[in-house]
Amino acid sequence: IITAFEVMEKGLPFVWQQMEKLITTQPLYLSLDLDVLDASSVPGVENPEPGGISSRELLYLIEKIAPYLDACDIVELSGETDPADITAKTAARIVLDIIGNYIQKKQ
Repeated sequence: IITAFEVMEKGLPFVWQQMEKLITTQPLYLSLDLDVLDASSVPGVENPEPGGISSRELLYLIEKIAPYLDACDIVELSGETDPADITAKTAARIVLDIIGNYIQKKQ
């Protein structure tokens, strides 16, 4: 477990180093809970929490891990609480980045 405050204090390179340890020859599955993001950037999650990481930080980490993924899911999207669809658009961007990085790996 890496907290949002550890991300702030130790930086994204530290987080990536910890994530890299999970990359083996075994299939890698990511379950992404959208409420890891700060509530101000994703108001349409089941349990919005202040103090989460930014969408930029998450997209950076997604770009790093995506080429190694075998499967993933994105959870906690609650569109009815976000009339502007900001959260759904963020989730769609994450999916596109995962697919794009996976395809790039295969080339």
